[in-house]
Amino acid sequence: MSHKNKSQVLIVEDDCLIADRLINILTNESYEAINVETGEAAIQYARENDGLLLILMDIRLKGEMDGVEAAEKIREIIDIPVIYLTAYSDRSLIQRARKTNSSGYLIKPIRASELIAAIEMAISKYQLDKQQKELNARIYAIRKRESIGLMASALAHHYNNLTMIVQGNTELIAEILGQESTVDNFLQKIVQASIRTSALTQQVLKYTGMYASEAGPIEINISKLIMELDPMIKMSVLKDITVTYDLAQEIKSIIIADFDIRQLIVELVANAIAAITESGHITISTGELCNYVVPPTEFSVNNVPNDYVFLEIKDNGCGMDVSTKESMFDPFFTSHSFGRGIGLAAVSGIVKKCCGSILVDSVPGGGTCIKVLFPVLDK
Repeated sequence: MSHKNKSQVLIVEDDCLIADRLINILTNESYEAINVETGEAAIQYARENDGLLLILMDIRLKGEMDGVEAAEKIREIIDIPVIYLTAYSDRSLIQRARKTNSSGYLIKPIRASELIAAIEMAISKYQLDKQQKELNARIYAIRKRESIGLMASALAHHYNNLTMIVQGNTELIAEILGQESTVDNFLQKIVQASIRTSALTQQVLKYTGMYASEAGPIEINISKLIMELDPMIKMSVLKDITVTYDLAQEIKSIIIADFDIRQLIVELVANAIAAITESGHITISTGELCNYVVPPTEFSVNNVPNDYVFLEIKDNGCGMDVSTKESMFDPFFTSHSFGRGIGLAAVSGIVKKCCGSILVDSVPGGGTCIKVLFPVLDK
């Protein structure tokens, strides 16, 4: 697929005189104009070129496909503004064109000033609509996480209270009956199951960021901590996977609970390992970002410029499609055949609690890179 500049306009016009005039007008305005004569050719061009800015589409074209049908099929390939050109003011034809969510239409003969004005308006409207869609998607994602977080927190608290009752009463029964009781072994299994259930609810609370850490936050040098965890990380790698480090030696401290940052590292490494089926490579990096603004499409508590310390874990595993990436931090979601889907949910809760952000870059078959941003310690 070619990568041309974003000033390219595709003209779909089978009248060579009109096409030449349109090309001259656009060229004089510093646009790159490309002409094809049929709807089929336009679809093929749109499929093979991702540098298109806009399409000028004649409604009546030679061949089996008219401009309206061609525009509909192009919209299935790429999201791009389309302006229709027509020598007819047929109301039914215009109504049909409008249903394709076009950016307008022009009646031939077309004046240069009208054409340029229509193009500028279409591009401006397209950019505003795109920004609004991104904003709506971000608002939806935030509300989704908030609603899931509130529900998870409420359920976890209630469930934890119930397991405490089960565990407490089971321990009392075991104490009354004594260790020689024939049912003591069964009672101990109930107690152990209650303890594991309680630990699971704590994981859910970590996702919400509404939990009390075992110890308060402290200053952490994340590069040094990772080297301390190196033996444990290598022990967890059971497959033919190599782990390399690119750690900044001079790095600012972050404020976070020791248990939280250790769990975050372990969970991210475990996720990278799970993404590699047989053999592969994992890179763990640290560093700093100055005056960085987190993109609005990423998981973030705030989007104002800030200085961050980052932890990046990159693998060359299976990667993720868009839907998996959107759900990866939801509790109980997992794309693997094993696990409970709690690990990354807990990671998001830990990051949320320390007012950090998470950047994810992943494509199917192309591996995954997860970068966690921690606000730097102000001294």
